[in-house]
Amino acid sequence: NYAVFAQLGSPLDLQTVAASYHGNPGGISAKGIVRSLYLRDAHTVAVPRDVEAGLYHLRVGMAHVKTNEALKVTQADGTQRGAVYLQMVRVLRAAPPDLSRALAAPVIFGDDIRLWHEARPNALVLYWQASQPPRDDYTVFVHVLDRGKIVRELDAPPAQGLLPTSAWEANEIVEDRHSLPSELQRRGYSFAVGLYDLRTLQRVTAMDAISKQRLPADQFIITP
Repeated sequence: NYAVFAQLGSPLDLQTVAASYHGNPGGISAKGIVRSLYLRDAHTVAVPRDVEAGLYHLRVGMAHVKTNEALKVTQADGTQRGAVYLQMVRVLRAAPPDLSRALAAPVIFGDDIRLWHEARPNALVLYWQASQPPRDDYTVFVHVLDRGKIVRELDAPPAQGLLPTSAWEANEIVEDRHSLPSELQRRGYSFAVGLYDLRTLQRVTAMDAISKQRLPADQFIITP
């Protein structure tokens, strides 16, 4: 006898973050399924509140009821896996991020991308908001500065790749955490922050929100 499962998996490490499991698909034992007929088996995958917002893999498969071992599925390239990938699914936050400790940056990137920032002992947390979903996927650059000199570059896609800019919702606040190595976890460093297209390395324009002047090097400097 076989069970059917539906899962959401992280694209970063492929770990399952939410799942639905039917020991009797469609309400009957799999051994009772009639050949050549379709059986409707509806799944609701409940996503825990602590799952980060982002894009996740939706996959389905079958498993032995007694051993819970997934049946192998041959992929198009000949490899075998324990599930079939269907599509990407967008997971939204259960509640907006808490901006009570964040500072609004007087800068506008591109058409209308706003920025808040919060310095924590072990991370620089950025909060992005776009009035409209960006058409392209941008990489975030975070350059650690010591008296104006770059000592470390912490470039990464937003949310470490879970939430590319093209998947943002209009006016959604996106939390983007950049962890600091232990040797950088002290006061005194500044940060140069901005966005760029990884394909061309072209930076997104950064404008001073007050003076409407373009910022040097299209970056915003966060000082301690």
